[in-house]
Amino acid sequence: MSQWIKLLAHQFISGTQHKVGEYVYVGNQYAEQLIAAKQAVSMIAEAEPITGDTGIVYVVYGAAAIKEARGSLVSLRLFHPELKALVISDGDTGLEAEHVYHADDDVGARAAKLAAYDLSPFDKTLYLDADTVIIGPLNWGFRLLDSFDLIVAIDIAEMAKDGALHPNSFGYTQEERSMTTYLLPTTWATQFACGMLFFRKSHDTQVLFDTWQDEWRKWQGRDQAAFLRALCKNPTRILAVPSEWNVAGSKQEARIVHHRWGAARRPE
Repeated sequence: MSQWIKLLAHQFISGTQHKVGEYVYVGNQYAEQLIAAKQAVSMIAEAEPITGDTGIVYVVYGAAAIKEARGSLVSLRLFHPELKALVISDGDTGLEAEHVYHADDDVGARAAKLAAYDLSPFDKTLYLDADTVIIGPLNWGFRLLDSFDLIVAIDIAEMAKDGALHPNSFGYTQEERSMTTYLLPTTWATQFACGMLFFRKSHDTQVLFDTWQDEWRKWQGRDQAAFLRALCKNPTRILAVPSEWNVAGSKQEARIVHHRWGAARRPE
């Protein structure tokens, strides 16, 4: 695999601005992500500049997450060099983004993730897990926030095994599963992939995130079940987009975000 990449958009790499058409040595760390994005040149052409008070938020703790977020930021600059990026962490990660402090409260960094609404300075925000690669334009996600408070992809894999409601799903206690099942009107509830969230500042979104935090703190496991309970308690204008928007499986199935699920995870 070539480690020299011809840039299809202006990018900042290692603190240096590079121009469209310039070949840049990126090393093994970024080559796979950039080559995958390069193959989507027609989609890059569709990536119109995103205006307004918009930006991306990452949560980054630990060496693995820093490595993954660095690659994600490279893919972001390929499609949307105009977008601002914010990193939530407990120190300077060395990433080319603004930083905001949040204590390293739990090994899964979920307390920091659920504080994204409060910590984001943007009117419209895209939260991404650190281990994601952007492989398509983000325009429609931000445009749809004119009509919805939050946009999240359906998690087909979780629905196939009933996700948070399944007796054998990891990361949940029996007590949490029982409470989640009690609140939901059906055991066939839609499951959501919360590693990609478009959201806008609004009263309803604020209440949803506050409730999500409260629900998660009860058991402090995975956050999807807490998200379902928060939605039950605070119905919000959300748009559930197809799973292709955020795919953790085959990259060929992804259209917007490819999620390298677990690559940034620390042992729990």
